[in-house]
Amino acid sequence: MKTLLSSVATVLLLFAFAYAPSNAQGQLVSEDFSYPDDSPLSSQASWASHSGTAGDLLVTGGRAVVQHGSSEDVSIAFPDVNSGILTATFDITVNANEDITGIGDFPDDYEYFAHFFADGTFNFRARLSVVPSTGQGNYSLGLSSTTNVEEAMLTNGFNFGDTVGVELSLDVTTGVASLTVNGETIVGTSGNPGETMNLFALRQSLSTHMETVTIDNLVITGGDTPVAIKGDVDMDGDVDFDDIPAFIAVLQSGLFQAEADCDCNTEVDFGDIPAFITILQTQ
Repeated sequence: MKTLLSSVATVLLLFAFAYAPSNAQGQLVSEDFSYPDDSPLSSQASWASHSGTAGDLLVTGGRAVVQHGSSEDVSIAFPDVNSGILTATFDITVNANEDITGIGDFPDDYEYFAHFFADGTFNFRARLSVVPSTGQGNYSLGLSSTTNVEEAMLTNGFNFGDTVGVELSLDVTTGVASLTVNGETIVGTSGNPGETMNLFALRQSLSTHMETVTIDNLVITGGDTPVAIKGDVDMDGDVDFDDIPAFIAVLQSGLFQAEADCDCNTEVDFGDIPAFITILQTQ
């Protein structure tokens, strides 16, 4: 029996990798902006101009340059996502001629420079903007799930010229956005649940301080909410020979999570293959 199971385990391993999903981690976009200096971002095949003066959002030094005072908005498409979490991670550098000011009653005009939306709509979600710092630094970042007014602002401040890693997320199921920077997370207060998202945008407008925001290393991930399952993959309480077809399906989908998977990281994935084979071999 062990010989048979060992053979099956080997087949499982080969089959799982042969039919592995090309996008097992749900990556939708990866962009490093490696284009010629001063070239319009919208001239690249994966980007399109959807508003403003076409061709005035440029790439310089391997970064997209969002310059408030210019008008073009550009977007990059990804497959429709109508549930689960969409996340865009990217690096920003902000510069302006003066500190971003106006804390308190928001007398200044802060304009969002990045967001998700759906093709053919004005459903701009998870809007990210440069706002005043409440502590040290030249500026901070604000977030709105759905509106033009910031619903939350980071307490941490940042200096002009520093590279800041940003994680901008939208729970498409609930419609609520969140922003994480340097371990601090803020969450929006509004939400339009169940919308379909398929575009990520960089936006230029007219702000009080006419700041420049450069963008680099953009990665967008997302997809369906993982389906919770309990115990092993065929729901009979033990991981055994009968689990092989379901386990292969789990590997192919990359969407399932379990309370008791083989490598104890709460997710049934390719990392479970060695432990799963060992379990089969000891039956």
